[in-house]
Amino acid sequence: MEQGIAFLETALTITMAVMQWLNQAFWETLGHILSGNFNDATIGAILVFIGSILFLFLLVMMTLPPKKSIVAPEQDILAGLTLYQRAEPQRQEDDTDQAGQEQSDPSMRELRRIEQDMMALKELFDAGLIKARIYINESKSLYLAAKAIYPD
Repeated sequence: MEQGIAFLETALTITMAVMQWLNQAFWETLGHILSGNFNDATIGAILVFIGSILFLFLLVMMTLPPKKSIVAPEQDILAGLTLYQRAEPQRQEDDTDQAGQEQSDPSMRELRRIEQDMMALKELFDAGLIKARIYINESKSLYLAAKAIYPD
């Protein structure tokens, strides 16, 4: 215990001596800079001050607790969700017939709109513009809307 106290007293004494030297050197250097007198000692003192500031910044950054990631809980939400990418259906020559059927059948138009909304939602999520909770909630609501139109 006494060794720990002696070590802390020594560290405090050294720290105070360094701080006094830095204070004195700072005011001397500031006087040289304001008078326009740049010499090797002035430039060296400026470099020492910059290094000291950088060291203190790094010391503070090391002592602060690490920032917790916000993405981790959202990744847990996505862990239970499985998204399947379906293959693009092969186009046949009678696309015009299919387009005519979609225009005549309002439920097919609505399903096509829901599909486009789902793809747009996925693009927003992949780009990082929306959070996972929003992506999941909106996907579920679009799925339920499609399920109401086409229950099979």
